[in-house]
Amino acid sequence: VAESFMPAPEIHIDGIWTGGDLRWSCITRYHASPLSAVQGGVLAAHIMDERRHPKLFREADILVRQALASLDAPDCVFHMEAFVSESELAFGECAIRIPGALSPQVNKMTFGVDLFDVEISLALGEELTRNLEKGTPDRFYGYILLRRSANGRLTQKDFERNFNFDEIEYSHDAPLGPYGRVG
Repeated sequence: VAESFMPAPEIHIDGIWTGGDLRWSCITRYHASPLSAVQGGVLAAHIMDERRHPKLFREADILVRQALASLDAPDCVFHMEAFVSESELAFGECAIRIPGALSPQVNKMTFGVDLFDVEISLALGEELTRNLEKGTPDRFYGYILLRRSANGRLTQKDFERNFNFDEIEYSHDAPLGPYGRVG
């Protein structure tokens, strides 16, 4: 294992790998490093539009195929992270699992692909027969895990005054930590 700090924006590539090949994928960009959420920052991300970033999508496709082929990955849902520097896409990590946070929900809202359903189908040994063509979404979704303010007085109405939500879940008793969201 080798590590080095990459002062570059971070993306994650979530997708479906079957029969030794990439079947479907999308790219999501983190608003800020996910590590900042551990230090009290906000975890937020949004789906990227392939039409606006064709070079990045081509490089990500190559990186995913190389990494998963090298791992001799089984049929799976995967989550890969990479850093976007000016000259290249740098591999961060790869996990053969469903992505975390609200990524599966955002993927379903944007592309209609239910990664939970796909994961279960693959675990049962079922062949994927559904259409996984991306097409061009009507809307690109993202998420933000809202954190409790230092004074602890922000309400759901306060958030709704400052953001436009398709959906919000608000909690009064959120735990501490990166997933200790109030909304």
